[in-house]
Amino acid sequence: MVERHSFKGPVRWWWTAENVYDLCPYPLVDWLTMSRDAGLRQGPEWCHNRYTNVDGGQRLLVLADSTQMRSICDGMTFADGVRWVEVPPMQMAQKS
Repeated sequence: MVERHSFKGPVRWWWTAENVYDLCPYPLVDWLTMSRDAGLRQGPEWCHNRYTNVDGGQRLLVLADSTQMRSICDGMTFADGVRWVEVPPMQMAQKS
């Protein structure tokens, strides 16, 4: 899961073994749409409650140097087989 505060950042990358798209009961669309449309805030809220919640979400924060990050993503293109969902941070989801 990619938690993006804006196009310029900051960006946090979270890893989970779960298939977020299969498990999430709400629509997960592109980041810009979810950050602007209050009707779509349930998806990001669900992701944050399940994965990035400070009280024990089911994820790991990915910390990597630039070489390691390039093995996952080269610019905006992810390596083959890497699936991700990009969500606005909880504060943005609540404002909408």
